[in-house]
Amino acid sequence: MPRVVHVPPGADGGKQGLDDYRGAGGSIKNLLDEAIPYTGFEPVDPNYPILAKEALQGVPGTCVRSIDPHTEADPVAVLINMIVGYGNLIHQGAHVLVGPRPQYLKEYAVLVGRSGKARKGTSWEHPEALYWTVDATWADRRVVSGLSSGEGLIYAVRDAVETYDAKSGEMKVVDPGEADKRLMVVEGEFARVLKVMGREGNSLSAVVRDAYDRDRLQNQTKNDPHRSTGAHVSIVGHITSEELLRHLNQTEQANGFANRFLFAVVRRSKVLPYGGGQAGEPRGFGDRASGVGEVRPHRRRDHVG
Repeated sequence: MPRVVHVPPGADGGKQGLDDYRGAGGSIKNLLDEAIPYTGFEPVDPNYPILAKEALQGVPGTCVRSIDPHTEADPVAVLINMIVGYGNLIHQGAHVLVGPRPQYLKEYAVLVGRSGKARKGTSWEHPEALYWTVDATWADRRVVSGLSSGEGLIYAVRDAVETYDAKSGEMKVVDPGEADKRLMVVEGEFARVLKVMGREGNSLSAVVRDAYDRDRLQNQTKNDPHRSTGAHVSIVGHITSEELLRHLNQTEQANGFANRFLFAVVRRSKVLPYGGGQAGEPRGFGDRASGVGEVRPHRRRDHVG
């Protein structure tokens, strides 16, 4: 297995290369004795959080391992995109019961890393390509960006609107609504979302929280009210640590908005020619992913001794 070697600093405390190290009397044997195993997933920085092997389980783990040689994105970011995207794609399939209420696979996550350096945006590209093979309509129409208001979010998953037609004596459809209640939001500028939520009267924070907790949404605007039944919203946002600290205010920390998100620190995993290449479909992915519509709900059983 390959190993990562950290060349110790020179006598003056500055950085030195391998030639300098050997010229000063250092030996390759000493370097190898201090080397750490490297699987291709751990960052070289020993102080950086390392993704546990247990995280790469099943189909998502197989996909991340297959994609990793072809992307500069952090495996953590690729894994999160795989999981959040899959949960949205299958809609209200598998769930567990939390009390009497079903909890579906709706996840919110934020990838935190340096702007233009952490490869947050590219971490969605390979998972998206895989999901195109499963449901091209979802990948084309239901993966969006541009969160700006709670009303806009509800409109994207709105129910049909009918009114009574006095002439015919029948109900008439004036708005067909959105039949597909799945909505996968990939928000490349999550700092903008946080700033929008800080505006007086903006309802985005409340609707995002409601969309996580339940599948029925409604706005109370007088002129253009909408409601949604069966809404299935998932979110992956991108932000830098500086922007997160600056724009996530105390209100959103206290009201439960931040609690609904998984925040993951990510970084560029490697440097590849032209930023990486095309990963082939992992073996068995098509066969196993094609059964997403067959996932059956199940009840969680808590055993009391």
